[in-house]
Amino acid sequence: MRTGNKLHRAADEASTTNLGRHVRDCEPVTASPASIQMMAKFVGGYTREALRWSIIKWVAGHNRPYSIVEDEAFISLIHMLNPRANIPTANTVSLDLKLVHTLMTARLIDHLKVSSLDFIAHSLLLMYTFRPTKE
Repeated sequence: MRTGNKLHRAADEASTTNLGRHVRDCEPVTASPASIQMMAKFVGGYTREALRWSIIKWVAGHNRPYSIVEDEAFISLIHMLNPRANIPTANTVSLDLKLVHTLMTARLIDHLKVSSLDFIAHSLLLMYTFRPTKE
């Protein structure tokens, strides 16, 4: 028996009519090209590379396991936003992260070399400029 939005039934009722109706109403709907374009404008557009970059930033920045990209809920979420999204495997995420680490390490080393040389040059300039005078 239905009262407003609430459904009341006996505790011993075993009917599956409502369950069948629920399953029918929850079947996935294929996104139309127009809705995909609208979503692309909303989220800034999808590219495979942008998704891979976002995933490695998320995995590294929030200590997530590589295997999270193979989780059904994660895949479902990404496909809800873009049904044609190409989700990388855990192995690909691992390799991408190692590559980014190698590239960033090299850039950091180069930056520190330049910074160290600047520091030494600045220190020498200060020592020469403010050296004590003999009295």
